[in-house]
Amino acid sequence: MANDDDPKKAKENEELARYLDKLTIASNDDPKFNLKHVFQRVEYKKQARGPSPAELKKLISSLDAMTGKQLIQLCVEHGVSQAGPRKKQIARLDKCLRAKYARHVNSLGGGGGNRLGGKTAKHFDYLVVMDFECTCEEVILAYPHEIIEFPAVLIDVQQRKIIDQFRSFVRPKLNPILDPFCIRFTHITQSAVDNAPQFHEVVMAFQQWLITKGLGPGGHRFAFVTDGPHDLWKFFQHTCMVNDFEVPHDFRHFINIKKIFEMKYGHIEKGQGKPAIELMLQRVGIQFEGTKHCGLDDSINIAKIVIRMLEDNVELRINQRMTRVKNFTTIDSELINDLGRKDHAEWLKKLPLKLLSVKRDDFITETYLQCESCDEKEEQDR
Repeated sequence: MANDDDPKKAKENEELARYLDKLTIASNDDPKFNLKHVFQRVEYKKQARGPSPAELKKLISSLDAMTGKQLIQLCVEHGVSQAGPRKKQIARLDKCLRAKYARHVNSLGGGGGNRLGGKTAKHFDYLVVMDFECTCEEVILAYPHEIIEFPAVLIDVQQRKIIDQFRSFVRPKLNPILDPFCIRFTHITQSAVDNAPQFHEVVMAFQQWLITKGLGPGGHRFAFVTDGPHDLWKFFQHTCMVNDFEVPHDFRHFINIKKIFEMKYGHIEKGQGKPAIELMLQRVGIQFEGTKHCGLDDSINIAKIVIRMLEDNVELRINQRMTRVKNFTTIDSELINDLGRKDHAEWLKKLPLKLLSVKRDDFITETYLQCESCDEKEEQDR
């Protein structure tokens, strides 16, 4: 702040005094003239700072626990209508707060994302790549697949490299004796599954592994990544059904890397005698390493694709989820000629959680996390 001896400040004061003298003369000539209407001192008031992204997320998660008075106060603060019952107030506040949170997120990094990790680092610290191997027989429609190899590869988004891995074989329940085709296809032996833990034990061990990596509740931001929807939506969900437990909520939304890959690098044609993973690697100039249809090796190769996409600053985000859907329309598989689409139609009928896409706005605002599944399960149980 300038002091009274500051020449620049003194000159400004002189100019101001001359201006006020002119206004005083004008007011003497015109009795209706009021000086305060021409020159009025306005004190600067610093604009109130809105909630930070972290504060907005905390508010969103606390809405259901708020009292009626707290909800009304929040409605007033954010210009939201108070009309209607409590449920309506919460819904309006939720929409308003998520929109503000989305604006904060979109303004970070000026469009280029964080300097380290690029666009994806705005959303996630780590990515967990999974590619399951399952029981199978050669070309059987809607075969009841069960996971028999459960691998995962952990990617540090900012470092853009693999930093750890998890792997366990799984003892199947419906078909404990592997078909010879399955053994040849997956390279998993009968003794490997005979000596393996049961599915629920493997899931618990995997969740514990996530916690040791700081990916449990309240930990680092992470997402599951799969090559297509089938690993989690079909194989994982069905194996959960066989073992009589619900799909954990963390597994109900994921990044289908193939969909994002095709948007960035072009469509991958099927039927070229190569798995989709190998065709994707080929498209970005990377060689497949390891044994094809080994779950861990496939996961490592998918991770290489993910890392290349991070290097190319492709935004990787949740783009698919599974949930219960009322009055879900299915297609009669008898009307479908393509075996893959016919199989998909059969699984749509069989699996309780349906596969849905997640739009970018719903991802940014975290609307996709609102659990219709729980609401509908409660209705079914009544």
